[in-house]
Amino acid sequence: MSLMLSCPQFSEPIVFRENTVHTLVLENPTACYAFLSDWVHQQAGGDGQTVLSENFAPISIAKYAELITEPLTVQPNTRTVLTKLYAQLSKIANDESHFAALSELQTSIENFLYAICESQESDLTFSQGVDFSQLLKGADVQFDFSSERPLAEKLLDYMRICREYLGTKLFVLYNVKAVVEKSELEALCQELFYRKIPILLVQSTETYRLSNEIQWILDNDLCEIY
Repeated sequence: MSLMLSCPQFSEPIVFRENTVHTLVLENPTACYAFLSDWVHQQAGGDGQTVLSENFAPISIAKYAELITEPLTVQPNTRTVLTKLYAQLSKIANDESHFAALSELQTSIENFLYAICESQESDLTFSQGVDFSQLLKGADVQFDFSSERPLAEKLLDYMRICREYLGTKLFVLYNVKAVVEKSELEALCQELFYRKIPILLVQSTETYRLSNEIQWILDNDLCEIY
C-alpha cells in the first residue's frame, strides 16, 4: 500500500513511508484552518481540494481517513463499529469450539421464555431461535473506553479498532503533542509502525521532534520549509 496526500498548502505531495512519522506544521492560522476545514468537509461527504491517494488512485477521505481533533474524547462505540463487532462475535459463537455452549444457551433461553409466557392468561408467542447478536445488543456489549488509561494507549486502541472494523487507512492527529508526552508518543508511533498504521500529525506550532519524524513547515509568511 502506497499512500500519498496532496493539499493546496504545500507544493509537493506527502508520500507516506513505512516506519516514519509525518508532520505538517501549519504556523499560519488561516492556512491551518483551511486545511482542517477542508478535511472536515470531506469527512462529511463533501468535495475538497485535499486529495488522498493509494497507489496513485484517489480514495475517499470520508471512507478511509479519520481526523482526530479532540484526542481526549475518542470513542469507537458507533453503530457501524458495534454492528460489525456483533457480527464478528456471533461468528465466533457459532464456530466449532463454542457451538455446543451456544446451543445450550439458546435452549435455556427458549425454555425460560416458554415458562414466563405460560404465566399469562392470554396466549403469547415468540420467534424460535435466539439471535445471538440481539443478545449482545441487549447486554450492551461495547469497547471499554471509560477506564482511566494513558491517552496514548486509548489512541492506539481507537486506531486499531477503526482500522479493523472500518478499514481506516490514515489517521490525522491535530496538536496531539500538546497533550501527549514525547516518550508516550514515541511508544505509540512504534506500535503503529509495527501494525503498519500510517499517521499524519498536524501541528499549529513547531515543538519537540520524534524519532524518524519528517516535517513539512508552512510558516506565517506562507513559506514552505522542508
